[in-house]
Amino acid sequence: MKFFVPGFSDRDQALKFYRELAKGCAERYGKPLTPAALFAIRYRFEGLEYLAQVGVPHPPGPEAAEVLAIFPTACDYLVCTRGPTVATFRSTVIPRSSISDAEFFNGIDDAVLHPECDPP
Repeated sequence: MKFFVPGFSDRDQALKFYRELAKGCAERYGKPLTPAALFAIRYRFEGLEYLAQVGVPHPPGPEAAEVLAIFPTACDYLVCTRGPTVATFRSTVIPRSSISDAEFFNGIDDAVLHPECDPP
């Protein structure tokens, strides 16, 4: 999948927004993000399997909002969705231990668990 940000047709504007969103997510989360650009993650929560994918509303149901970006950190993934206004966003923290698959833009990486984050 070629890199994109929903709502942007100009690549430079998309990258500028993506960097600003990453900065905002990192500040809100309080930890640095890793530089990988993710297209989708599959994870389990309360016995159900979910797919968060850039450009698709998430999570399923009335609270769904379009996924703008998925940012990895050392121990979690942040799924950033559109907020109620243009200038806002929401982020959902998904522990790496819940992830079964991650698809990166322009490639797939199934090795999503990091030893420093896994339970002993």
